[in-house]
Amino acid sequence: MHIVFLGTGGGGGLPQWNCNCLHCEQARAGRLPTRMEAALAVSADDATWVLLDAPPEIRAMFVRYPFLSPRGAVRGTPIRAVVLTHGDVNHCGGLLNFRGPISDPRAYVSVYATAWVRSLMAQNPMFEAVKARWRDLAPGAWVPLLGPAGEDTGLLVRGVPVPGKPPTYRWEDHPEATVAVQVRERTTGATLLYAPIVREIPEDLERAADESDILVFDGTFWSDDELTAIDPYGRSAYSIGHIPVEASLPWMAQRRASLRVYTHINNTNPLNDPTSEPTRQVRAAGVRVAEDGWTIRYPE
Repeated sequence: MHIVFLGTGGGGGLPQWNCNCLHCEQARAGRLPTRMEAALAVSADDATWVLLDAPPEIRAMFVRYPFLSPRGAVRGTPIRAVVLTHGDVNHCGGLLNFRGPISDPRAYVSVYATAWVRSLMAQNPMFEAVKARWRDLAPGAWVPLLGPAGEDTGLLVRGVPVPGKPPTYRWEDHPEATVAVQVRERTTGATLLYAPIVREIPEDLERAADESDILVFDGTFWSDDELTAIDPYGRSAYSIGHIPVEASLPWMAQRRASLRVYTHINNTNPLNDPTSEPTRQVRAAGVRVAEDGWTIRYPE
């Protein structure tokens, strides 16, 4: 299994367009690494790719990572499928890049989403322009990850329901609003769990984590009061669907996965600073903080 961290930031990335917090200021000045919004690319053969989430800046990812560029024919993409963990804009807005002329009847990619997330998109006519074959991500069951014409990617996927948050444009709690995504390479059995939005850790998620070789987990905020400490309009981490890292770190340290990683790092999070005390604590626990462009091959 080949995994590439296309982006590792929370909503808005680092620097965030409308923020002048310390980390955004330092990132603009080149003193901290920048982050695009969180997404992974996964492949079983280095030829066809599956994306986990599609943030709005996905076109910049296509430019930055040449392996996602078209090959051979004038039109095309090596991306065969997109799997959505959530219906918020910073997880699905990039789907609009997969649009095409009405005269072209082909679907460019498969999009896997829960029925509820798909229903939200069906209410927005802009998504009618997306050239996609929509496929159901029914929580719990392993299904083959297929391209738009049924092409086999060599990967299996299943959704793991987790307590998270509703999309900001539809603040309505629903059991299918947030899922973690487990991906397994059929040949080797290598298994990845991608869980960028987690408010609390249910038994099903813990079981999936302990069945996985690679655990990529919600690192949005370090502390529950991180936003409220700097923004009078800020809310607590838990109230917007994210368990703080200082609360999840003991759990992460106990997991059996060979590689444990935090991603979806908000611009306010001290984990953006590789010299910070919170970063030191994470490393001491045997957990890593993801960076844009990281590549993992498992097994090596």
